[in-house]
Amino acid sequence: MKRLITAALFFALAGVAAASPSGPTGNLLRPGVTQMCLDVDGGTLPVTCTASGAATDRTEFICSCAAGQKVDAPVCADGTRPPSENLSYIHARRDAAQDGSLIGDTYEGAPMCAPARGAP
Repeated sequence: MKRLITAALFFALAGVAAASPSGPTGNLLRPGVTQMCLDVDGGTLPVTCTASGAATDRTEFICSCAAGQKVDAPVCADGTRPPSENLSYIHARRDAAQDGSLIGDTYEGAPMCAPARGAP
């Protein structure tokens, strides 16, 4: 009988945990990952993201693009800046984003990353 009650409580709690959203929109991205909107040539377009209000928490919950292709991109590590925007980099980013992600992609040895939220 104790096992039956314990199992019922376990499944009830598991159901509540599965039903609760992981963020304001229920789509929490991995820490250190954001999303970018890219034009057909690889240039950046405006992106709208909802994020935590905490100054130290750089986690973004969901991003949307009004136009262009939405791709996952790593957030630049502290002290790291994304490569400078030039025609060669834009075309390399376009080619790298064909799989929908820039994670693990590099340009001239530097990661193809997005600046951290609130970074200058």
